[in-house]
Amino acid sequence: MSNKGVTQEDSQAVDREIAEIKEADIGLSIVMDDNPDIEKFVRENPDERRKIMARVQSAQYSGPFPLPTHLEHYERIYPGFTEKSFGQMEENAAREERIITTAQANEYNESKWNRNAAFGVVFLVLAAIVYLADRGHVAVPIALSGVCNCC
Repeated sequence: MSNKGVTQEDSQAVDREIAEIKEADIGLSIVMDDNPDIEKFVRENPDERRKIMARVQSAQYSGPFPLPTHLEHYERIYPGFTEKSFGQMEENAAREERIITTAQANEYNESKWNRNAAFGVVFLVLAAIVYLADRGHVAVPIALSGVCNCC
């Protein structure tokens, strides 16, 4: 009776491991469902099952958040983790938007100042040409008008 209980527990553990394998790796799940001999082989060979479990458990992912199953685990350990994380992400996005908006406004203002300064310089040169021409200095206005044509 004791051996039967251990065997039943082992069988349940193997069933759980097979279910984890199928849940974690959809490609392997399809192969195992399509070919029962593979599932039988995995069930009967603990070493192969451990290799597959190690491969499945070492899966990698990338992104701003962990997998949903891991997120649930974090939430159990640290209640409010998900809400706090999403809140921080929203704050970061809002701050980044403010930074971009401020940079664009500063760039526009600098461009506007540069245009106004260029207009002021051209206006002063033209005013100097008119003033000097009115005073009878012909050579200086001609030279200044040459400077304006270069621009």
